[in-house]
Amino acid sequence: MEKINGIDYAKMIIAAAANLERNKEKLNQLNVFPVPDGDTGTNMAATLKVAAEKISQAMDGHLGKVADIVAQGALFGARGNSGVILSQVLRGFARGFKNKREAGVSEVSKAFQYGVVYAYRAVAQPVEGTILTVLREIGKGFKKSIRSKVNIIELLDEAIGYGEVALAKTPELLPALKKAGVVDSGGMGLVLFLQGCLAGLKEESITLNLPEEAFSVKKEEQQLNENSLDYIYCTEFIIKGEKLFLEKIRQELNEIGGSLIVAGDENVVKVHVHTNHPGEALELGLRWGIIYNIKIDNMLEQSQERLKPTKKIGMVAVSPGKGFSEIFQKLGIDEIVDGGQTANPPVSAIVEAINRVPAAEVIVFPNNKNIILAAEQAKNLTNKRVTIINTKNPAQTVAVSLYFDEKAEPEELITKINEHLKNLKVIEVTKAVREVKFGELEIKRGDYIAIFNGDIIAAGKDVILTSMEAVAKVISEDNSLISVFTGEEVLEDVAEKFVSLLEEKYDFCDVEKFYGGQRNYPFYIVME
Repeated sequence: MEKINGIDYAKMIIAAAANLERNKEKLNQLNVFPVPDGDTGTNMAATLKVAAEKISQAMDGHLGKVADIVAQGALFGARGNSGVILSQVLRGFARGFKNKREAGVSEVSKAFQYGVVYAYRAVAQPVEGTILTVLREIGKGFKKSIRSKVNIIELLDEAIGYGEVALAKTPELLPALKKAGVVDSGGMGLVLFLQGCLAGLKEESITLNLPEEAFSVKKEEQQLNENSLDYIYCTEFIIKGEKLFLEKIRQELNEIGGSLIVAGDENVVKVHVHTNHPGEALELGLRWGIIYNIKIDNMLEQSQERLKPTKKIGMVAVSPGKGFSEIFQKLGIDEIVDGGQTANPPVSAIVEAINRVPAAEVIVFPNNKNIILAAEQAKNLTNKRVTIINTKNPAQTVAVSLYFDEKAEPEELITKINEHLKNLKVIEVTKAVREVKFGELEIKRGDYIAIFNGDIIAAGKDVILTSMEAVAKVISEDNSLISVFTGEEVLEDVAEKFVSLLEEKYDFCDVEKFYGGQRNYPFYIVME
């Protein structure tokens, strides 16, 4: 195969998505720390799955058009650092294939070089021994291979070989990987991505379970007010059945609403209707078949939201639990995005939250190291002025909340928050998901581990003893406040006992306890 077109590229992406989906749990196990945040596989698979869904709806022979669809889908579906980096690689491919109906080995190699450049641009501080290293070395491999290759399948096969060599060397470049005895998970994901692309070109049997949705409806933006609004609910769903008659469905739905769109075929129909009785619309759908992807929006509420007075500065925070969400609401944070360890939100969710804030300037608190890069990408997809505060956990956001003042000058507020953030001491307590030796610590699967500034500083079978040991190593006499945020699985008597021990041992500190509701992390402990 000397050239690829849009159909070929679509097959590559769909097969690559299937390969990542099939191997995501293996990637999740390649954690530097044995903590339950092994999101690399999940994030890369979810990111590419969105791209695969997009092109499955718009197969086209034009390579440049398909590459654009893939890049856009991946960006808006990007989850976590690895997902965002992968989306930037695909963005580079789109740049390289721009306006091209097909591409040969030279153009494919050039597109990959764009992917390397875009991925590096997305990361503020690139680190050797990560996905970026593997990406760069594969790029070099492409350059070398095009001198002797005219067959794209052979080119990809050889480039994958360069990637496997680079991947094997990642533990030598990043001490944390060597200590944990693993290769970089993002780099492994990249190799799996290319292996899937190769399988797609060879038309090997890799399958991906795509959702049933086969159509997307573009909704027009309208300025709504209470007097002109005939229907309150924007209702969307998909009907799957047999011998579906579009015109008959259209007639029935037209009796209960307006702005009606019914599109599809005799097996799958997409419905969009404005109505005052969404339940009736769903009942009509059920008469024809099974309904999926139900979405109901209150347009009156949305229009009233638009009329809210704007303020100087607003805030968005990612929350890993119900307790933190309630705390953030009380602190006056405008928009809360669900997400956290093992559940990174897509870029699109952060963009939507930013755009809903009634302010021209917005501060975003990602509250997880794996969400910071997604937040940075969201920043570039909105017309608002956005500042990302690099919070690694939600407890940091609560601790800096004393500086929240929507009337303050944005620059002054951001400076104060960042200064306070530098002085915070935060211990994260979680459970090891595998056996590992970390320095002098012999950690067994299921042991509690305490992490501070990226290092495991204590481990043991008892959550209270492990936490107390960690606090003793971090606290100093100039600290005056200890805040404990409890996870959803912590029993109240365990939390109370831990707080009592802290009060007894550190009588020079006030001790406060809050319910955070986060999963996987029994305690976040903040000292300030």
